[in-house]
Amino acid sequence: MARTRRTGPAADVRRPATNDGADEAPDPPASAGPRAASDGAVSAENGGETAASSRSTRTKAITGAQKDALQKLFSAKFDGWRSTSLPRARVDPELDELLAEHGLTRQQASTQLRNFKKVSRPGLVAVRVDADADEIAPKLENRLGGVDTVVDDVLESFPGQAF
Repeated sequence: MARTRRTGPAADVRRPATNDGADEAPDPPASAGPRAASDGAVSAENGGETAASSRSTRTKAITGAQKDALQKLFSAKFDGWRSTSLPRARVDPELDELLAEHGLTRQQASTQLRNFKKVSRPGLVAVRVDADADEIAPKLENRLGGVDTVVDDVLESFPGQAF
């Protein structure tokens, strides 16, 4: 019989080992709350609506003041970070303090860092080409002298032993 993975307070309840093959779950402890008693489906007393659906997991939109504070921090600290990604928790105490002070998640800060890089450091963001190959090829040929010229230049720049 397949076992299901439990999450939440009921996940801590361990099943006793039985040799008869019966797969009965023990009663959850009283401290586990109403969620464990109903095996993950919590029904509220208000018309059968589940409590999980009434809770919002979406974070609030970031305000202009929060964006400005993050932009100011990124301007001051970005060049000192080891990579172009947002540092992990406890690596940059000033960043951690700002996130806690403004009640922001690391995901929100990461999104703002991406926006910061797009505006202030466009070379760090991937380039998107909005043209056909038919439009690009003649422009490249005019600037580079055609594909044959580029290949010839590359082959001439390497010593004969490299190949």
